[in-house]
Amino acid sequence: MKFGQAVKSGQKLRLTAWLEDIQDLRGTCKTQVKFQIDIEGERKPALSGVATFLYYFEN
Repeated sequence: MKFGQAVKSGQKLRLTAWLEDIQDLRGTCKTQVKFQIDIEGERKPALSGVATFLYYFEN
């Protein structure tokens, strides 16, 4: 994660997320979701990063 700038009290935020990658790892699903939190009226995001999730499936 990368913190771009501080969020001040009362500012409006928007979270945007999208699926970056998905892989089948022999019974486990690995996904990577990129996300960004923007502050209304600011050029730099407050936070951006990649979240990795592992999903295990039972037969």
